[in-house]
Amino acid sequence: MEWLRSRIPPVSATELGVFRLVFGSGVAWVFYEMRLPEQPFPPELHLRSHRLADWDWVHFLAARTDHIASLEWSMIALAGLFAVGVLSRITFTTLVLATTVWTLVRLTHTGTHNWSALFVTLWAMLPVRWGDGFSVDALMRRWRGRALESCVRRVDYGYALWIPGLVFGAAMAAAGVAKLTQSGLAWITNASVKYHFLADARSAPADWGLRVASNHELALALSAAAIVTECGLILVVLVPGWVGRLPFALAAAGLLLGFYFFQNEFWPAWWLLCVAFFIPWSALVRLVTRQRGEVPLRHALTPWQIIAIVVVVELQIAAAVMRVEYAPIMSDYPMYATTYASVEEFEQRQVVSPMFHFAVRFGDGEEADASEVFERLELDEPVREAYRAVADDSTAAERVAPVIAEADRQLAAHYQRPLAAIIVLTDQEAFDWNTGQFYWKWIRRPVHTFTLPVR
Repeated sequence: MEWLRSRIPPVSATELGVFRLVFGSGVAWVFYEMRLPEQPFPPELHLRSHRLADWDWVHFLAARTDHIASLEWSMIALAGLFAVGVLSRITFTTLVLATTVWTLVRLTHTGTHNWSALFVTLWAMLPVRWGDGFSVDALMRRWRGRALESCVRRVDYGYALWIPGLVFGAAMAAAGVAKLTQSGLAWITNASVKYHFLADARSAPADWGLRVASNHELALALSAAAIVTECGLILVVLVPGWVGRLPFALAAAGLLLGFYFFQNEFWPAWWLLCVAFFIPWSALVRLVTRQRGEVPLRHALTPWQIIAIVVVVELQIAAAVMRVEYAPIMSDYPMYATTYASVEEFEQRQVVSPMFHFAVRFGDGEEADASEVFERLELDEPVREAYRAVADDSTAAERVAPVIAEADRQLAAHYQRPLAAIIVLTDQEAFDWNTGQFYWKWIRRPVHTFTLPVR
């Protein structure tokens, strides 16, 4: 462990306190950005594919969106109290427990790839002495004449600034390994990024993905760079100095910016991990306070911090090797691990997803476009998934019947009229690989009709 401790830069209680202020504020921002919708969310619409969240009490809470909204605002308040250092360790422990409940509820709505890395990080931060410096706790101790040595620089303090890099790097490495495990070097030689950029191009804020897709050599280079970056970022935890970390920081920022500009994936939790680890908070505090000279050092990690490091590493290795996911604690991050041997295979598998629309047919035969209503009532995703289920398996109609029945109930209440059918329509795009432009193969083609019981 001596070698590992030498990789973790020691920081002072004051430097840790400044980091706590920034990190706690960042956590509050992430919670605010990731709030769950407040619309009714009956159990019929809940996802049940995440085993760790498939508990009756979780579904009970998930259906009570007003309680979840209160929980979210409580989490934001706890993060604020933690940031300023009020009963820091108690506040942080309560925050982590509340976050665990919220995360399980979130799994009834969606997956947690955009969140789970920060969730694991919060648990791994529990052994940190958060309130020893630059906090309300420290101020109260000083008033009582029990102030701690704020100038001593300690590795167990530095652990708090280092553990986000370990979790972030391990997750990125798992994503790279998943690509190589599933597709081998063909993920690079097939220039796979062009297919994934194209699949997400409709929602991307820039058209750069289309340009990459129509330039095979550029796509090939970016595919290789993606694998090298994802697999190599974990090495940054072995670099104690911020100057040595700078190339890794640029690579990490490049990945996250690529997720956004090419695929419209902006993940606040992952950005917070990057900011927490790569910005040299300790050096900035010393610069602002003009601290000079040598200070006492303590190089010991606590036993619980060592255990947390081992658990984080072992969970990620197990997920990558076994290729399993138990959200929210472990994942092999298999998204985008697929490759295609040719453009023809890509097009045959219709990876460019259609754009869905919805219409309703009333009991008197009148039809109306209902896409905006579906989105407002949050029925678009469950009905779309129900369509995909019956399209893939004709025997799935009975399985999706509760979802359609709930959609029927909400739509009838909205329109104040009985419905006879829900109609699913699609727009299908195709891509011209030479010009780098999309064109429409068809627009608003009816692909399925869910016939409803006559009332």
